[in-house]
Amino acid sequence: MNTKYLKQFENYYNGEMEPEEKASFERSLSQDPELNASYKEYLIIYDAIGDKDVLDLRIKLKEIREENARNRNRPDFFRYGYNWLWMAALITIIISFTIITSLLIAKVDWNDEVTSALNAVDIHEYSALDRELMKFEQRNIDFKLESPKDSIFFNRKYPLLFKWTVDSTYPLILELIDWEGKIVFSSDKPAISPYLVKKKLPGGIMVYRFRTDTEAYYIGFLFLK
Repeated sequence: MNTKYLKQFENYYNGEMEPEEKASFERSLSQDPELNASYKEYLIIYDAIGDKDVLDLRIKLKEIREENARNRNRPDFFRYGYNWLWMAALITIIISFTIITSLLIAKVDWNDEVTSALNAVDIHEYSALDRELMKFEQRNIDFKLESPKDSIFFNRKYPLLFKWTVDSTYPLILELIDWEGKIVFSSDKPAISPYLVKKKLPGGIMVYRFRTDTEAYYIGFLFLK
């Protein structure tokens, strides 16, 4: 992931962009493949930061920023005993940056390890989502997805439309899986294109899979806002 975009990703993900800045950033996501790919990796890495201590640090940093903003116009700021806020902010930023950098390095090393020695890795070392997806052998031939389009951002208030063509007589099941490996939606019966998912889904990153009993014909992911 290109780390020069980290500040933008943080502001966008935390809803800290102004409307015009947010609209401009989303246009860039749809037009710039490099930016789009980097943001997808950021979402994956952000989701991996599940440690409560790290989340507490991020919350504390946000509280500090808000406190500074409320007191910005007060006279003689440093005389009112707020010096500790700056020190806490500095320490929090250093710790957060160190943790994120470590995760980025660990992710690269993990990808290299899986690429070079996939067969040698115990399946129990994978996440719940990885194990769920690995239950079926994936194939990409004979399947063309027409909807959802290339954008990964969708409003979960509206139904999801899946539309595809496939050169196969095998009935396909459509499933949506969260990052914990839990199947949050299944068509149960064979899905026929076009297929509308009317169920209200939880927010966040979802993996969708078209599968038979033994093979996954297509796997993709989207972000529900």
